[in-house]
Amino acid sequence: MAVDAAGLAAAAVPHEDDVIIPPVASADDMSNDPETWDVIVVGAGIAGCAFAHAQSRAGRRVLLLERDLRQPDRIVGELLQPGGVLELERLGLGACLEGMDAQRVHGYCLVSEREETALLAYPCDPHASPERSLYD
Repeated sequence: MAVDAAGLAAAAVPHEDDVIIPPVASADDMSNDPETWDVIVVGAGIAGCAFAHAQSRAGRRVLLLERDLRQPDRIVGELLQPGGVLELERLGLGACLEGMDAQRVHGYCLVSEREETALLAYPCDPHASPERSLYD
């Protein structure tokens, strides 16, 4: 465990294999205490909200924490890949994407150190997957 200059233990970033999700509590086990949670999610970004929503739908008591819901005073760039859009739709959260002030992205461009470029378009069918040869 790392310790910073103030002597406080630094929290290690967990690896996904280290994440433990408790089983759904039965109604008999569920406490009426509003301070009791099965899952606590820190960060209400896209991933945090989707995870909290999925856990809630699975019957877990979820606490979602976000330090500040105001828009940041800096330029923020996020890209939601087509698979992420499909997953939000699968979770029943597709409506969250409507009316967003976002630029639609149809693919991306890779640029080498020699300034050679390769254009990669997202598939037109959101359920399609790339040809295996793309990875070979």
